[in-house]
Amino acid sequence: MAAYRLRRDPRASGFAWAWDVVLTPSHLPAPEHPPYSGWKVTDRQLASRVDSGFVAPLIFRGKVCAIRRKADNSALLQLLSRIDRYASRRPEEGHPA
Repeated sequence: MAAYRLRRDPRASGFAWAWDVVLTPSHLPAPEHPPYSGWKVTDRQLASRVDSGFVAPLIFRGKVCAIRRKADNSALLQLLSRIDRYASRRPEEGHPA
């Protein structure tokens, strides 16, 4: 049970990422990088997370019975928030590189 607690802990995002990589079936693309919340995430990385989502194992009686992809709604909301901020800027401020 400790592994499930560790996976949910925001300070152990590398463990959660490794967990998802191990459980990703070979016919699906593996997550590109650990979702470190303290790092700055580029717009391209957010868009990739929106497109690919994340892996969620379905566990029945203590065993993984299926793997499914779930939408990464937080990445979508972050990306939409950034788009709103870019749209509200004055034209002379420009778009960040």
